[in-house]
Amino acid sequence: VGRALLALVFIWTAIGSWTAWDNAHEYTYSRLTDAGVMPLIQSAAGQLGTTSDSIVGLMLGAAVFLKGMGGLALAFGGEACGTVMLMLFLVPVTFFMHAPTHTGPGSLERNFDETSHLLKNGAIAGALLVLWQSIPAKDARSGGELAPRDSKKRR
Repeated sequence: VGRALLALVFIWTAIGSWTAWDNAHEYTYSRLTDAGVMPLIQSAAGQLGTTSDSIVGLMLGAAVFLKGMGGLALAFGGEACGTVMLMLFLVPVTFFMHAPTHTGPGSLERNFDETSHLLKNGAIAGALLVLWQSIPAKDARSGGELAPRDSKKRR
C-alpha cells in the first residue's frame, strides 16, 4: 500500500503538470529565475540557437516524463527503475524549485512554503532510499536474486 501511495504522488503531479502545461511552465521559469539558474539556461539557449523558454519546456518535459514513468514503474513492480527515475527527478527539483530564495513583501510566508516543500521532498527521497535498500540485487551472470542491498540483511 505504501509503495502504491508513494507512486500515486508522482503520477498525480505528472498528470497535473501535463494538463496545466502553461501554468507549470510559467512556475518552472519563475522558480529557476529565483534560484539564479536562468543566466546559465539563457547562455545555453544562445549557444544552441534556441530560446530559454524552449530549454525550460524541455526541462519540464523531462521532469513530467521522469515522475510519471517513474511513478508507474514503482506502482507496477519496477521498483529499481522507478526509484532511479524518481530520484533523478526529485534531487534537482528539490534544490532548484524549492530553495527558499524569495525576497520582498510576503517573502517570509513564501520561504516557509518552499522550506516545507524542500523538507517533504527530502522525506520522499528518504522513503525512496529505504525502498531501494529493500530491492533484491540481481546476479549479473545467472539473473537470479541475491540478498537485498541492505548490508544488515546480508549478514
